[in-house]
Amino acid sequence: MKIKKISNLLVIILTGFMITGFSAGSLYAEDYYIEKHTKTMIDGESMGGVSTLKLWVKGDWVRYVNSNDKDNALIIRMDEDKVYQVDGKEKIVKEIDLKSKFVALEKQIQVSSKKTREKKKIDQWEAYQVLLTSSAKGVSTEVEYWLSDKIQYPMKTRIQMAAYFGQGKIIEELKKYPGYPVEIIVHLKAQHKKIDMTTRLIKLERKKVDKKLFEIPGDYKKIELPSKKPAGISPQPKGEKSETSP
Repeated sequence: MKIKKISNLLVIILTGFMITGFSAGSLYAEDYYIEKHTKTMIDGESMGGVSTLKLWVKGDWVRYVNSNDKDNALIIRMDEDKVYQVDGKEKIVKEIDLKSKFVALEKQIQVSSKKTREKKKIDQWEAYQVLLTSSAKGVSTEVEYWLSDKIQYPMKTRIQMAAYFGQGKIIEELKKYPGYPVEIIVHLKAQHKKIDMTTRLIKLERKKVDKKLFEIPGDYKKIELPSKKPAGISPQPKGEKSETSP
């Protein structure tokens, strides 16, 4: 289907907005469980209903699951600078290099933003609007950030996470505005299609998170990254599914 094909082409772009839109706060002191709902419209037509994004955060460790790809999870160990794609169905763990995928793209991204006078209530949160525009490789993306300044979390971990998804410049731009994004609406065009993706915060809880969620099962087959070249150039991983995506 054309719609599915378009979705696959945009996974990398949209994933960054979904993931780096969260801030885990003072991660060294607290554990967090974060849940978001995402829906995508293409030319006004719903694509696949509502997906649920779940994140468990414990210190420098993050586990991410998307209900659209529930057999897979992404584990980010920021203390080790490693990312693992865990396939629970096939019992395979693949180490992937997300950062190298975005190095060139990040250099090309241009970002601008402005705060509007628009406000609205999103569930229990009063939010204000920031419009952000990013462009790279001829693709322009318009994003509405609805922020609640009642949810205060430091930027440190958001910046750390942004490095894995080519969102560094975007997060740096958002440092201008206080609060936490309770809703993110991405608008863009691709292959002559109008795409709107809305991600809304459903739950953010401070709760004890079991460290086993971030461990690699001993009986899983582990696929390592290829060895680096002597020149220090990180090899480009092939075939990883971004949609387990974060």
